[in-house]
Amino acid sequence: MKHKIIALLCSVAILFSSAPVYAADPFKGWNEENKENVWAIMETTDWSKMQDFLTLDTINNTVSADVSSTVRGYEAEVRRVINSTDIAISDGLVELMLALMQVMGGNNPPTDDPYKVKEWIDPSASNMTAEKSIRKVLYKLDSARRVHPEPDKVSYFVNSDELRSVVQGVILGTRYTQENAKYSLDSANAYYQTHKAEFDQKGITPILTLGNDVAAIYKTTNTSGGIGSAEGKAVVEYAMQFIGNPYVYGGNSLTNGIDCSGFTQQVYAHFGYSLPRTTFEQINCGVGITFEESQAGDLIFNHNVGHVMILTGDGGAVHASNSAPYPKGGIKYTQNALYSGYDAIRRIIQ
Repeated sequence: MKHKIIALLCSVAILFSSAPVYAADPFKGWNEENKENVWAIMETTDWSKMQDFLTLDTINNTVSADVSSTVRGYEAEVRRVINSTDIAISDGLVELMLALMQVMGGNNPPTDDPYKVKEWIDPSASNMTAEKSIRKVLYKLDSARRVHPEPDKVSYFVNSDELRSVVQGVILGTRYTQENAKYSLDSANAYYQTHKAEFDQKGITPILTLGNDVAAIYKTTNTSGGIGSAEGKAVVEYAMQFIGNPYVYGGNSLTNGIDCSGFTQQVYAHFGYSLPRTTFEQINCGVGITFEESQAGDLIFNHNVGHVMILTGDGGAVHASNSAPYPKGGIKYTQNALYSGYDAIRRIIQ
């Protein structure tokens, strides 16, 4: 019988460490002009976007599309087209676009319309070229991602139900993605039947299995070692539903306000696990593992700043961040769980 009273696994001794000592004036010795310039940069830079950009290199090598050699031959053109837009390029996006081409265009897609836009999306399209075909699907994919009801959960690098919903939106339209946070064949079929007259008028019979078909050949390897157990995934899914709710230091409400350790405590309590209240106690719970061994549901700690997060299994984490308005603060998803380093990772679910 599984014992879920994790407090018994916690060490009696609680880690004590001296607080880091910072200089009273970190700019001592700087002239006033330079000091003002640095503060201006610090205050106006969107560090969250920079963080995501800096982590792309660590994520790029974790994705691949199982496509024909002919489709693979379009990779350079896909990259060129993406680079000509304001959409950020990454290997994840390129591989996803190639997977879409494989399903929509087949092993040997037509050179003037490799995505068969005229067949699947717009029969009235004229003077098609490979560039126009790629651009059409690229914009539809990006639009579907942007209107997804929970865009923070959608990543080009994670093969998930959320991503499948976005992919299906390429064929069914952004309204489908707005109304269906997660993809299923039943949801796609229900949407098609509801809007069948509109598709019939265009002369289109959409691919209702597009989400699953693309997912079958779009391979992702989680940078954090794996998705993990069903219970670990359930912990993450439960935690994710509170994204957007406020951070309150010392708070204990998942809806009205909570801090980082309160968040992990309350999420795990929902599954019958009893964690102590503070990060300095929780860091002694469960079993210690490395980041490479970590999976969805594991806890990651930064002891120096007293912060704890729940790993999501895709290299990211969900956590109660700080008192800034969401998305900079509050309960949120962060794509790179290692953005501030870590001191320990503990597995609660055995």
